[in-house]
Amino acid sequence: MTIPRSVEAVSFAPHAVNPSWAATGGVDGAIKIWDLSRGTGQLRRACRVGGDGDDKAEGEEEAAAVAEAVTSLLWHPTLPLLYASHADGAVRVWDARDGTRTVTLTGGGGGGDLGGGAP
Repeated sequence: MTIPRSVEAVSFAPHAVNPSWAATGGVDGAIKIWDLSRGTGQLRRACRVGGDGDDKAEGEEEAAAVAEAVTSLLWHPTLPLLYASHADGAVRVWDARDGTRTVTLTGGGGGGDLGGGAP
């Protein structure tokens, strides 16, 4: 099975964070932070769930990637933090400066939507 690579969510950083940054999230679970200041859309940082090095049986990797699919993105209004909701119901918070995951919030059921409000 081939994991699709479509963009499912886009969010532009507020001016208080960095007006030149944008984020995209894909069905493959990848979150990319883009620097738009040069007009070429240079990739600044990539964030991804996983990467723990565990070997997965055939089919498990694809199932994990589908569960990690990004469903929506929302920037913190004043800090360089990006909130990403995923198809598995988790919300993961990423530091856009270095791509580290700061926290994972779980407990919801199924791919929620972050909505338009500030966290």
